[in-house]
Amino acid sequence: EESEASCRPIHSQAHGVNLVCCGGNSTLNKDCEFAQYCSLHDICTCSILLTEKLNCTLDRKGSLFQWRDHSKSGERLHCNSPNLPGNDTTTPYTVRIEKWNEITTTPFVLSLCALNVTTLTILDKGDLLSTWDLTKCMPRLRVLEITLGTVTRLDIYQLFRSLRWLETLRITNVGFDFWHSVSPWVSSISYLHIENSALRELPKWLSLARGLKRVHIQGTRVHSIESIAAMENLQSVKLAKNEIGSLGAIEFKSSQLFDVDLSFNKISSLSSSIFSACSELRVLDLSNNPLSALPG
Repeated sequence: EESEASCRPIHSQAHGVNLVCCGGNSTLNKDCEFAQYCSLHDICTCSILLTEKLNCTLDRKGSLFQWRDHSKSGERLHCNSPNLPGNDTTTPYTVRIEKWNEITTTPFVLSLCALNVTTLTILDKGDLLSTWDLTKCMPRLRVLEITLGTVTRLDIYQLFRSLRWLETLRITNVGFDFWHSVSPWVSSISYLHIENSALRELPKWLSLARGLKRVHIQGTRVHSIESIAAMENLQSVKLAKNEIGSLGAIEFKSSQLFDVDLSFNKISSLSSSIFSACSELRVLDLSNNPLSALPG
């Protein structure tokens, strides 16, 4: 009964929060704009969007807010205790933060530590990002995206470095540096996307990511791709608009690699055997590089 109660279909918009919970046999009214969302999930799943209109109180007094399907509720929303459904730590939550207000967003987000958050998207800078350890708050996180409106330098050293189950990492418009010690998620990561960043180096331990299938690194200061070339199961690698120089000593190891984009770099030479192991290679873009000739 508890699982059914926590899984009751809900689409509720209140206090700058948009909440959708459904999936499996629990479906929303067919006229609801999120009805199709339910069909995408075999089990009950919740999605929550925090907008710039987030309006919650830090006052702990009064009754907790009650989330009702397509119905308004008169209670105040408590930042520290939003009383979200599915708080049995089994219902997967997707969280999207559009705007970060230090007074209200931070306590609200920290309250989500009690939930099973598996996907987190952050679209605005919050001071918490420089001190937060997601391992202690959202240890089951599988997808993390940080996409800021303008390029911003952030110290996100401890934010996600210790996550164990991370599969997708997408970072855009964030200046940061990787660390030297191996992260546990090297065993689980399958997609890595870094764009518009002052990032200079990729860690050597990234070559240990045997499950990494797709890499997209664009608009950075990265000049060496040794760790990427050493990946044995890579299928697609997009490395446009970086500062990659000579590839005279680089050989890609993955026989599954079929798509390579090295355009708009500073590549002046290639190893004659750079793609010898890539029997599945179908697409290769070397445009806009100072190459005088291709290896025979």
